[in-house]
Amino acid sequence: MLSKCRAHNGEICVLRIDPMVLDTPNVIIADRNAASDWVRFSPVNEGLGSIDPERVFSRYWTHPGDQYEEMSHKSEKCAEVLVPDCVAPEFIIGAYVVDEVAMIRFRQLNSGLPVSIKSDIYF
Repeated sequence: MLSKCRAHNGEICVLRIDPMVLDTPNVIIADRNAASDWVRFSPVNEGLGSIDPERVFSRYWTHPGDQYEEMSHKSEKCAEVLVPDCVAPEFIIGAYVVDEVAMIRFRQLNSGLPVSIKSDIYF
């Protein structure tokens, strides 16, 4: 989604969510982008085992010469935690922004949340 919205990077923050959100009842793990035709939805205790952290957190998903692997990896990088209804405010523990200007704008919201620049997640 960040790729589709890159023209607005200075107006977007990525919220940091406490991993304890996984203990919320009825949370589901999508082992890749939930809109993918290849996605598998599982309860947390099963779903976390189907996630490959090395692939999810890799910097690049491109695989020149292997279109299938590239499509698969791109989808895996978008694995999701699906929380029913809403994420309770106490699970929101901070935010990442693209640059100093975005940080100033975020701080003007007076959310009280810690914010840091992490431009490498904005692509």
